[in-house]
Amino acid sequence: MAGNFMPELESMTTEQLHTLNEDEDAINARVLEHADVKRILAEREEYINHNKTLAEQNLSCEPRLNDARNKLLMNHEEAIKLRNIFMENKAKLESLCINDSSLDVTLAVLQTAAAEADEKAENVAEKFMADNMNVVEFIKEYTDIRKLAHLRQIKVDQMSQLLRDSSTSNRLNNFYGT
Repeated sequence: MAGNFMPELESMTTEQLHTLNEDEDAINARVLEHADVKRILAEREEYINHNKTLAEQNLSCEPRLNDARNKLLMNHEEAIKLRNIFMENKAKLESLCINDSSLDVTLAVLQTAAAEADEKAENVAEKFMADNMNVVEFIKEYTDIRKLAHLRQIKVDQMSQLLRDSSTSNRLNNFYGT
């Protein structure tokens, strides 16, 4: 085995080998002169240089990586804000969809109020016809009540139209799958 590694040791006497064994610097010098050790040391140096180059390249990418990380964090924060806005708008929309029935109730109440104003105007007219009211009082009270009745009827008509349009739009959206 020694013949393969250091053939010059084969020609040394036992005393020379003992002397060599005592001299650590001489052993180290012989080992470092060997071709396999020189090759291994050269490879080691190449690996060290290669690792150093890779480390420098990695360090040169650090500012770009930090910028990208900061941009990602900003985009993430913006996405969270947009998601929250979306969720708020979704909740509002869902409450409006739920309130469709309350819109029907509101329309019914408005129709009732318009009918009551109409009835009150008729009562004032009957009171005037029965001579229980003078002309000035009649004109003032009747015009105020008729004005209120007309305004309420206009609101009923507008709200009915909006509900019909909304219902038609929803049916079309459901029909076309949008």
